[in-house]
Amino acid sequence: MTRRKFTKRTKTVAAAVGAACVVGAGGVGIVQAQDGAEQLPTGFTVQPLAGEQTINIKDVPPQVIHTADQAAKSIDLKTAQVDYDDIEAVYEITGAGIEIDVKTNGRLEEIEEVISRNREVPRAVRQLLRSAFPGFDVTKIERSTRPTEIGLLRVFWEFDGKTTDGKDLDIEINQRGTQYNVEPASLQRPAPGTEAPAP
Repeated sequence: MTRRKFTKRTKTVAAAVGAACVVGAGGVGIVQAQDGAEQLPTGFTVQPLAGEQTINIKDVPPQVIHTADQAAKSIDLKTAQVDYDDIEAVYEITGAGIEIDVKTNGRLEEIEEVISRNREVPRAVRQLLRSAFPGFDVTKIERSTRPTEIGLLRVFWEFDGKTTDGKDLDIEINQRGTQYNVEPASLQRPAPGTEAPAP
């Protein structure tokens, strides 16, 4: 199903009639009127109801589960949920130490793997982390693999933890250790010799 931008006007109509976002046979968010009024256009995610919905992994569309199985290799996938925060719904399939994000058409969006050993992180990445955030207390490390439009894979390293003054911070660094982003963005810090943070 072709997804189109959910316009402000359609959102207003949806709110007026009490619209709901449900999962259809193809796993796509569908907007329907709940009061017997004319059905609204399908294929949209209602912003007020955006968020995540846990579903049975047996209900994941075959094209989505096929992609997830290929990415997971030998890892047994256990749980699934649908993320409606974007225009197009994304399935988040999880197993032991891994999360695989797949769009409704079966296209891989991201693989997140929990890393238990610091030495698996490239040296350049560790050096940037230390120089930009000295004393940062890392509580979780993930390797994020994302396909590009031309089929190449890009790798990022994600660090959860606390700053020296006790603030929660998520840091993302590219594979070469030359660029990073943080959340919250207000805690972004320049690191000598690095590129400007990506927008």
